[in-house]
Amino acid sequence: MITHGGITAIEKAFYEMGKGDTKLQKYFFTYYSQKLLLLNHFYTHVEAKLPGYPDHGSGHITRIMEHYEKMLKNNIPSLPDSPSVPSGTALNFYEIYLLLCATLWHDVGNLLGRYQHNEEIAPMLERIERRLKNNFFVDDVVKEYSLQLAEAHTGDDGVRKKIKLEDTDYKNEEINLRFLGGLLRFADELEEGEVRVDRQFYETMKDRIPDNQRIYWETCLCIKRIEPKPDECRVVVHARINKRDLFKSLAKSERRIALIDELVFRVDKMNRERMYYMEFVRKHIEYREIVFDIVVENIEPIPITFIFNNTQGYNAFWKNHSEINPEEKIAGYNLQMEVEK
Repeated sequence: MITHGGITAIEKAFYEMGKGDTKLQKYFFTYYSQKLLLLNHFYTHVEAKLPGYPDHGSGHITRIMEHYEKMLKNNIPSLPDSPSVPSGTALNFYEIYLLLCATLWHDVGNLLGRYQHNEEIAPMLERIERRLKNNFFVDDVVKEYSLQLAEAHTGDDGVRKKIKLEDTDYKNEEINLRFLGGLLRFADELEEGEVRVDRQFYETMKDRIPDNQRIYWETCLCIKRIEPKPDECRVVVHARINKRDLFKSLAKSERRIALIDELVFRVDKMNRERMYYMEFVRKHIEYREIVFDIVVENIEPIPITFIFNNTQGYNAFWKNHSEINPEEKIAGYNLQMEVEK
């Protein structure tokens, strides 16, 4: 029984671009065969392999693709609400194919271990192809490029380390490989928030979730919506936190962290991934800032807005918002390490 067969807007746009051309249709159908296999038979086990972690399964894959729909509306003419795309800025058919394939494969390495799971993507692909005696890609060139993009989704400077060429050519089209790698990383980072966790499950079962994992669930539950706005070159993060939970102490690594500190740290991490993405943008859409809209829920809700960009981040936030700074409220508390460049 097929349980994950729905088509997202970017997949539909990809299909429409190749419709009527039998050579291009082959790319869509090889991609879609990968999707049906991975989402129905492998990503369900990725979820089981990571007890206590936010969603790394089929829902995570689908939501990344939904982020692409918003992020790339000015770069893919056949997306819903897409304006007239300027010449030279559109993604071509093969770039979309590589991006979608890499997205499908990027987390499957978790089946062989969480640590450096990007290094296990190729071994997983090899296992699957050997078992089914089937090559899931049109040719070895796009297979290699897809693996490079998928492997680059994590790790320090992963795009440069894993993707050997900045640009290449394929079937008489230019392929901006490192841009695609940066895009996958950024969309993966934005796939955050309460959509990745189940509040009812967490509240019922949190005593069974490892103590050092609860902080990630609690942080996700605070983030209500993440909204890429390409026309404004910004991403808006909408969050809410109850005043009584601001300084809730949660385990992380070797210490305990206030929930509000971790929430700000996570948004700063998104901003650092945004800056990394911008190193590879070139002709494509720019994201110049992340707007953090947070409401502290109280009898009278307190709205706070702070803009993360290239010049201000985690440290600047706390300098500007001492009223919720845990160092000011918790005796002996130290903020997490300085992360601004």
